[in-house]
Amino acid sequence: MNVKNDIIVFLEKSGFDDFTKIRYIYLYVCDLFSYDIRFSYARDDIKQSIYERKIDLENVQQFEIVCYTYARVLVDLLSLFNIHAEIVLEDGSLFRHAYVMVYHQGKVLKLDPTKKHDTTRVKLHSPTLDFQTMIDDPIFSDQLAEADQEILAKTNNNVDLTVFYDSEHISKLIDVINESARKRDISAVDLFFDKIYAVQCLINTRSDLTRYDDIDYYLSYLLKKFNVGNYVKPMILFKNIDQEYTDIINIVVIDYPFLAPIFYVVKKVNENYKMRQINLDKVREIMNEYSNCAYDYFFKQLIDNVSKRIR
Repeated sequence: MNVKNDIIVFLEKSGFDDFTKIRYIYLYVCDLFSYDIRFSYARDDIKQSIYERKIDLENVQQFEIVCYTYARVLVDLLSLFNIHAEIVLEDGSLFRHAYVMVYHQGKVLKLDPTKKHDTTRVKLHSPTLDFQTMIDDPIFSDQLAEADQEILAKTNNNVDLTVFYDSEHISKLIDVINESARKRDISAVDLFFDKIYAVQCLINTRSDLTRYDDIDYYLSYLLKKFNVGNYVKPMILFKNIDQEYTDIINIVVIDYPFLAPIFYVVKKVNENYKMRQINLDKVREIMNEYSNCAYDYFFKQLIDNVSKRIR
């Protein structure tokens, strides 16, 4: 994929001012790439290769990257339009968090795709959190809104930058579930599982979030939106024989008070992630095939405790 050509062709015809170009490039990069979740769990040699990954903008083949590569891509793309930007490395150890500072017409802009999940928020058409000014500017929010509307007009409304494209539908669905529960006078337990079923359906109907970090963020968003997260314990697992940590799944434990735990697995089926219920035997089978180098012991302890409670 020739990202350099795509950006140049579009922006040269756009008529955007420099601020809107900066904003467009940020949104484009967040939408195109995803965070490489392996970086949080893999061996140091794999972390090193991920952190140092270089992207050929004229022939992009790798779309999962981390903060330092995001920053380099942003700086390289902005330089095509003579927009001065530089990479900032936060204090830290070997793998320091990186973001971009852009200096434009007296403004100092911070562009940080990974710190607050703008990488996925853009895909879900949510407002970004880390495209911001470093110096107080009372007109910045208005300027940002104008830039977003101008981008919307030029991209034929393929992108909605204001809210999650389905947040309104999700809010309406929650209202319907709550109203139905009230009319049926159902218990808090039944209402809880109605919401879990809704989360499962929403996960299973997504066909655009094909990379793990994006679907993981979406699951977390839904659990928070439906207000069921207190009783849900998700766990990222990697296949034991996969030395590159590319086979990733999520086991979700529903641990509602006074009820036997219920398990789900979130796993890629063909190109899309699906969430399905599984029994304890299947969980044990998965645990023989998959582990997590950071939390494996604690998760196995949880499964052992669950097993004791079920007996």
